[in-house]
Amino acid sequence: MDAATKRNLAEVERRHEQRVKSMVWRITKKRGIRGRRPCIRDTGIHIAIILYMLAQGATAKSIVNYYEGAITLEDVYAAILYAAEIVNTIPGGKTFGWVHSK
Repeated sequence: MDAATKRNLAEVERRHEQRVKSMVWRITKKRGIRGRRPCIRDTGIHIAIILYMLAQGATAKSIVNYYEGAITLEDVYAAILYAAEIVNTIPGGKTFGWVHSK
């Protein structure tokens, strides 16, 4: 791998880290809410529901409209990012741990 490619990959990684950090607060897992499954903060809207809607062909904007403004486009994007991070689980069951628990 040449130096330019390494720099580009490092930049992509840096941007990803910034994106993750900017979305950390949007996803929570709280005791007593949806069985401690990940939800959009302060809504109880389960991440899996958003992902199922997307898989069925809904757009991010239509999901926001469906929930009548209870969530934002950034919340939908955070749900997708959360799923990507779960898929990118470190072997042995450890995740990157950016989701806040209470």
